[in-house]
Amino acid sequence: MARSRLLSSAAFRLAAVYAVIFAVSAASLLGAVYVLVTRYDQARHRQIVHTQSVNLLREADEDGLGEILEHLSAQDADDQDRPDSFLLIGPDGRVMAGDERLADTPLGLSDITLIQSDGAPLPMMAVRANVQGGVLVVASDTADLLTLQREMQWSFAWAGGLTAILAILGGAATSILFRSRIGMVTRTTRRIVGGELSERVSVSPNDDEFDRLAMDVNAMLDRIESLMEGLRQVSNDIAHDLRTPLTRLRQRLETVRNGPQAIALYQSALDAAVEDTDEILATFAALLRIAQIEAGARKAGFQRVDLSRIVANVAEAFTPSAEDQGRRLTARIEPDRSVSGDPELLTQLISNLIENALSHTPEGTPIEVALTSLGDRIDVVVSDRGPGVPEAARDKVFRRFYRGDASRTSQGNGLGLALVAAIADLHGMSIALEDAQPGLTVRLSLRRAPEATL
Repeated sequence: MARSRLLSSAAFRLAAVYAVIFAVSAASLLGAVYVLVTRYDQARHRQIVHTQSVNLLREADEDGLGEILEHLSAQDADDQDRPDSFLLIGPDGRVMAGDERLADTPLGLSDITLIQSDGAPLPMMAVRANVQGGVLVVASDTADLLTLQREMQWSFAWAGGLTAILAILGGAATSILFRSRIGMVTRTTRRIVGGELSERVSVSPNDDEFDRLAMDVNAMLDRIESLMEGLRQVSNDIAHDLRTPLTRLRQRLETVRNGPQAIALYQSALDAAVEDTDEILATFAALLRIAQIEAGARKAGFQRVDLSRIVANVAEAFTPSAEDQGRRLTARIEPDRSVSGDPELLTQLISNLIENALSHTPEGTPIEVALTSLGDRIDVVVSDRGPGVPEAARDKVFRRFYRGDASRTSQGNGLGLALVAAIADLHGMSIALEDAQPGLTVRLSLRRAPEATL
């Protein structure tokens, strides 16, 4: 079973491919060296016999066959210019000098084999040419070439075997390293599946492909853990925040049932029950909208939108309401600042921020909406001079159903800023809460839409 699992593993296949490629490359290189060296030595012997034969033929043309015979007889056996073997046949067909075993050598350049006195073969390269009515054969001993080839074959066989061993060892090392890194990820994910959601894949300082994969997996696990924590928090918040309207609804129905049977009382109770039900349905609608946005379903419909126009329109729409509530809403907006996004969601985002500022500031509070840009960055800022948000609570205000102590008595379900956070995240915005001294400044930052998208 373990062997079958090893043979079917990607690590084994990778090691096998590595070993085969390494072995084939080495064999190709050694084969090329063998062919080149052999051809070089053959060319050397060919050049030797060609040069010797040309020199002798030139002498024969100038001085006759007798001069060739005298020249060969006068040369020392160790002379570089003397052929290893030769044969000179006169015009009458008689052998004038040389090795008669060369008599059957074909015309031109050829490889021949002579049988020595001890029966051993003697490989030679020979050139046969007609000269002055006779025949001249010049031969060069190529036994050294065969010896070189045999030595190369043995050397390359050893080198090939060593190469194969190194390829196998290298492939095995690669396989072990591969399985070790993958095994580390597998063990971690198994612990996470077992419920240890805080576990993370270790990252080495090498910054290789495995480390980048580990960082991506860890980022995914962080996101999953955040979503799980959010789910638990939402479940607790739903149970807590919906208890009040449901309890109130039940109490009203109980009061009507146990009270006097008057039509007006029934009508009033039904109206109150409808209001409580609408409040509950609005809460669930807001939750579903946040879930839809966080799922990224709306991102497919992104388009180039004029954010300056959106912010200006929303500020203008809220100005009468702000005046009715005794607040002063002003806008400071740079024109023609465009981004890539969903215009409906961006309108919802700005509306929720202004509405939040109106709902949590005392009468007479000035509120400013601003849109500025610097380079390719755009900032949308909603600032008020109200009581602000304590620094310890700033990381909580974007949670679902979160309501500060000062807002417990005001209307709302605590989902407005959670919706803002979801929309901002969908659009790649960063959110910062800053102290306006006094009051609160909410700053949204994002990049401008590139001109190429026009």
